[in-house]
Amino acid sequence: MERRPLVRLVLPSPELTALRERLAAEAVAEHAPPGVPAGGASWTPHVTLAGRLRPAQLEAARRLFAEPGERPATATRLRHWDAVAKRATTLSPAG
Repeated sequence: MERRPLVRLVLPSPELTALRERLAAEAVAEHAPPGVPAGGASWTPHVTLAGRLRPAQLEAARRLFAEPGERPATATRLRHWDAVAKRATTLSPAG
């Protein structure tokens, strides 16, 4: 059965953008898989809320987020997704 992720785009604050730039300069270049640019010029800030929802589950979950607005949250880990290899590499440990 087909499964899909539930993701939300993030409008990055200046602080989040600065953190991303710092991590790219200090850590990502050291730990990223080959082929990932040190500066990570291509970045789509988002949050993956669920990774493998069935279509009916996805639709129900989308309704929960139908109303626009801010939803404060805390990131627990940073990962790099390699879409070619279909593999996630953890760049920072869980909380």
